[in-house]
Amino acid sequence: MCGIAGIYNLNKKEIGENELKPLIDALKHRGPDGRGFFIKDNLGLAHCRLAIVGIGENGNQPLSNEDNSIWLVCNGEVYNFKKLREQLQKRNHRFKTLSDNEVILHLYEEEGLGFIEKISGMFAFAIWDKRKQMLILGRDRLGIKPLYYCHKNDKLIFASEIKGILAHADFKKELNYEFFKFYFFHNSIPAPHTPFKHIVSLPPAHLAVYNRKGLVKEIRYWQPEFRTDDTITERQALDEFSSRLRESVRNCLPEEVDAGIAMSGGIDSNVLLALAAESAKKPVKTFSCSFVDDIEDKRSEISVVEKLVKYFKADYLPLSLSPKELPEKIDKIVGSLDMPVCSFAIDYYLTEKIKGKAKIILTGDGTEELFGKYWNHRLAQSMAHILEYCQPEKERKMMENQLLRKYCEILPQRAFQFSAIYNFLESDKDDLFRKNIADLFGKQERVDEFIYKNYFNDKTKDFLNKILEADLQHFLFDHSLNVIDKLSMSNSIEIRVPYLEYKLVEYLAKIPVRFKMKAGATKYLLRRFAEQVLPGGMAFSSRTGVTGPPLRRWLTFHLEDYVKDVLAPRRVKKNGFLNPVFVKNIINEHYHLKKYPQYFKSDNIDTLSSDHTIKLWKLILFQIWWEKYSP
Repeated sequence: MCGIAGIYNLNKKEIGENELKPLIDALKHRGPDGRGFFIKDNLGLAHCRLAIVGIGENGNQPLSNEDNSIWLVCNGEVYNFKKLREQLQKRNHRFKTLSDNEVILHLYEEEGLGFIEKISGMFAFAIWDKRKQMLILGRDRLGIKPLYYCHKNDKLIFASEIKGILAHADFKKELNYEFFKFYFFHNSIPAPHTPFKHIVSLPPAHLAVYNRKGLVKEIRYWQPEFRTDDTITERQALDEFSSRLRESVRNCLPEEVDAGIAMSGGIDSNVLLALAAESAKKPVKTFSCSFVDDIEDKRSEISVVEKLVKYFKADYLPLSLSPKELPEKIDKIVGSLDMPVCSFAIDYYLTEKIKGKAKIILTGDGTEELFGKYWNHRLAQSMAHILEYCQPEKERKMMENQLLRKYCEILPQRAFQFSAIYNFLESDKDDLFRKNIADLFGKQERVDEFIYKNYFNDKTKDFLNKILEADLQHFLFDHSLNVIDKLSMSNSIEIRVPYLEYKLVEYLAKIPVRFKMKAGATKYLLRRFAEQVLPGGMAFSSRTGVTGPPLRRWLTFHLEDYVKDVLAPRRVKKNGFLNPVFVKNIINEHYHLKKYPQYFKSDNIDTLSSDHTIKLWKLILFQIWWEKYSP
């Protein structure tokens, strides 16, 4: 949607545009349609705009209230702005623009910090209250839109992306070495931490309030409660889900610019197409991405997309990605994320190829965490079955604790989404890293202990719900939403996620778990709804959709030279972090697999210990990140 940045000098030192401009320049990809500044004494706000609502200069920011005592920069969209605007106008608030974001200003003026509870949408914002000399940073409930800040030496700097803060002339890079272990031994650095000391992300559903004395308070204003209501029947759940999802899809479809749907062939995006087609006044734009030399099972997923777009009379653009395009773009992908994150980056390639054809894309992200699908969810379901046989309550509690510890032990060992691919293990640390880094990691809490202590809610009773809640508030926040925003916005395209409308999330958090995974079917309630809106036979298909390139095949048969170049000892030695001898051994072991081509014909086979696909991918991404971002 946009990029925002700002500086607040708590020591009252005045700010000039030359200090603020580099921050928003670093975010220009997020807002190519316009930019604006507000600078007054020791406070500066900046904004770059991707125009969605209020096309033209009428929606430019920063925005102010009637007497210019309150100022706003916002990245995102307020879905219920029309209703709020009407209510505020009845209270004699005068609006200067057609921007949906302007309701934030007047609602804050009317209700103070409590205004946040009335807003529905995805957003990250900064409000400057001149009278109170107070800066308020805020982020949406699910963390769909990012916001980072740095408070050091009486200076508060914030930006939509880390690169905005790094662009400040006074910021000196210092690496958070201790948090890199989570990248190698899990998936990504856990929020609110980042690779850089003094830079943190504002957590989802939080407000941070600053005045001249510093941080006044940080408020968590929302949290979903995974407390099952067993009185809800399947019919009630289906009707409520149907109503809420339809409303969310309508909210996510803009009136003034073109939007499309990213089609994977999976149940999530198929349902989005069906709902978008219900209310569309013209053919829905759809896009899919297939991959050269993919396995047969995945190629057949695209045939599902072709049938559906024909059935719903959609405007369809099929896209294809070849192995050679992966290394051509990887430098920009890493630069988009600002931190090492293990991602296949399909959102980058998709949005790059459709640039100019749509400004907004709807995706099916979030359903896995709400209903259950991944291997770890099936593992959690099996553990939940064990607990059904434990009585009395004391025995059950002891067994739950043991199972939760075992779950935390297993989780980091396997690659996210794919149980058959091994991740790095913490026992590898002495071989993988230089001695000083291995010693540092050895003194720290193990990753499985960190997950056990920090990821789970004691108030959530059902074991599967406990795991889904943890994935929603950690994997989804730290990984999925972080990735899709940064990668899509690097191409000036906004991704919207209808399944993550907060009222829908609240409702799905309380439905009985038997409506989430049932009789071997994942996403059970979603599939039951799909029976109503999709052609026959598709709702309970075992197809999973195309979620990323065939990395195992590509790295092994098409990109060997690239892998060996990026991870060459001469390059690895320079980072002072990895052990180049161990890295070389991993490469040699992996490419020995080329002698067994039958191994690469399917994803549904047992892994070999010498299959280092994810390890190599993590090493490549880290090496490129290090070369771009190290001090």
